Amino acid sequence: MKHFRKYLPGLLAVLTGLAMLGTASSARAAFQIRISTDGGATFGAAISDAGVGDANLLAGAITVNQGGLAITATASGGTSSTLSVIDLQVQQIGLGTASAGNVVVQASMDGLITVPAPQTLINRFTDNTLPVGGVAAGGAVGTGETFITSGIGSGLFVTSGGSVVLDTNTVNPSTLATNYTFNAASPYAITTQGNVTFAQGAAIQFDNNNRIVGAPAPGGLLLAFTGLPVLSVGTWLRRLRNRVAA
Repeated sequence: MKHFRKYLPGLLAVLTGLAMLGTASSARAAFQIRISTDGGATFGAAISDAGVGDANLLAGAITVNQGGLAITATASGGTSSTLSVIDLQVQQIGLGTASAGNVVVQASMDGLITVPAPQTLINRFTDNTLPVGGVAAGGAVGTGETFITSGIGSGLFVTSGGSVVLDTNTVNPSTLATNYTFNAASPYAITTQGNVTFAQGAAIQFDNNNRIVGAPAPGGLLLAFTGLPVLSVGTWLRRLRNRVAA
């Protein structure tokens, strides 16, 4: 019993975070994903939740299959007054007709209502991309970046200009989350991305996970989020939904 009491505060923090995420994922906001195959110079048409090109039937989740790359990008998220979530996952098995390249995948959501300011962004970018031969590279293969915009000029896929109130800059893969503080008036917007360069035969897989809480950010909740390095909450939610649907 003593050992159980020792871990009870952390367990309660985790359960509280998951309950809040369940609430946030059910909220609706403008939500899109887009893919570039030339390093971000140009992007294909943005795909909206439940719009043309979305292969995911679940509300609050978008799956785009990029034919030439045999690549699948899935974004899930939502917003509430207590928590906003956007999770971008990209993977592929085989590169299809493409031999090499530089893929940039972006997911964006506006209408975020998590307050009060200053808000805290909890970001974790992981990359399990394997190069040719399936041997992990010595350095970072992919990078992530997340932008928050607020006020005039804010909106979907805005990554520059005066409306940007937070730019994480280039984020290298890590098993630990990093916290960023920003000030935004509701409603505001978020754009998150992953950028990976690959050679023919590579296996792409990365995850850019973002959660936003208002002030004051509960210390136990931040600890709970940071303590989930292996399985992203977005993946957990999707698996739960799939089990319920089955």
